Parts: sequence; C-alpha cells; structure tokens
Amino acid sequence: MLPRPMVSKNDLAALSKGDKDVSLSALVREWLTTSETVERQGRPPGDDSPLVPKWTPPREDPLSGVVPVTVATPALPRRRRQILPHPTRRLAVLIDVATTAASSADALFAALVDQGTVSVCRAYGDFTSAISRAWWPTPLQQHGIQPYHHFGEAHDQRALVALTIDAVDLARESAVDVVVIVGDLVSLHPLVQRLNYSGIQVIAVGTTPTPDDVRTLCHEFVDLSSEPGSDGSGKHSA
Repeated sequence: MLPRPMVSKNDLAALSKGDKDVSLSALVREWLTTSETVERQGRPPGDDSPLVPKWTPPREDPLSGVVPVTVATPALPRRRRQILPHPTRRLAVLIDVATTAASSADALFAALVDQGTVSVCRAYGDFTSAISRAWWPTPLQQHGIQPYHHFGEAHDQRALVALTIDAVDLARESAVDVVVIVGDLVSLHPLVQRLNYSGIQVIAVGTTPTPDDVRTLCHEFVDLSSEPGSDGSGKHSA
C-alpha cells in the first residue's frame, strides 16, 4: 500500500489562526499533487502514462463563497461477460440385459458418443441366468455400468418393471435430459409414452424387429443388429 501524504503542522496551525492565504481548497490541491507524486514513484521505470484522476476538488461558489461538500462514489466493478458453451445433454442409459447381447456393449456406447454425456448407466436383469451371465463382469466394468440384479423366473418381468420405475423417477426429478432405453421395446411402449408426456427425449436402442409405433414415439432409434462400422452405424431417425 502506498503511503498517504500528510498535511504539515504549519498548515494546520495556519488554518487554526485563520490565515487567509491557506484555505481548504489549497490544502486539497497540495494533497492531490503529493498523491500524484507518490503514485508515480510507485510505477515501474519508464511508465509515463497519464494518471487517472480519482477526485476533483469542488469549485467555490462565487456568490456565496461556500465550497460544496461532495462525496466521491466509487465506481462499481465491471464483471466480464462470458459466452457459455451450449449445455451438454445428460443421458440416462437403462439396459435390459435379458434382451441385449453383451457383445453389443461397445457398439452401443459408440453410437451414443455424439448424443451427450452419460450421467446414469444401469443394467437390469438376473445376472445368474445363462442369457445375462455374459455381462458379468467385464462389460459392466469397462463401461461403468451399475448392475441392478433381480432374480427372475420364466417369463418374469421384474427387471423391466424396475427399469420403468427408475426411468419415471429420473424424468420426474429432471435428473437427465434424455433416456436411452436398450432392449426389447415391445413391452416398454407405455413407458416411452409417459416419458414423452414429461418432455424427456427418448432414444430407443434395439433390433430391427422393433415395432413401428415404438420407433415413431422415440426421438431416435439405434439398430444394434447392424454391424459396427457399417454406413450410418445402424442409426435411423425415428
């Protein structure tokens, strides 16, 4: 911090005695001159740029001879405006492992790269069954998928019910922008309708035999039956 200029004792004594040659305005001008000198001494060598005036002494009223007292108001700091990038969509990937092959996991997430950021990734099914056992544990670990295990019997729909409840909860809480449903979408037609009513976009990921009415409800359909690397990467507009 730069030292503040001091008023000499002689000037204060002159003021107290009523000396007409030393006025308040003269003292202020002397203070400003000293302040400018101190500020220039604190600058780097060779910096001769003009000083920014911080305060201007008020002029004496010629009629009344009274110097108006003004209070300098500090300037408000200016905040730089930054152009924020377009927000990235948050994806919730919900997989029915009973109707989705574990070998298609790489193709699934490759197709979702340009769709947004995967915020929620869950897999539902009975991982002790022969159909779903291939998901455990390598595909789940490689892609950061959280397993939701449900013991199932023949023609059991527990996993689909759990998937449906979680999708509705995510939509109600506005936790994501897009719900990606992976698996057999025939039984999930009411869920797609419910998500559309909530304003949540739905990406359906399944195989070619997916019914047209389900494809129509979804914003996009990804066909996992297409071979990875083929033209279009198996993606079709719903």
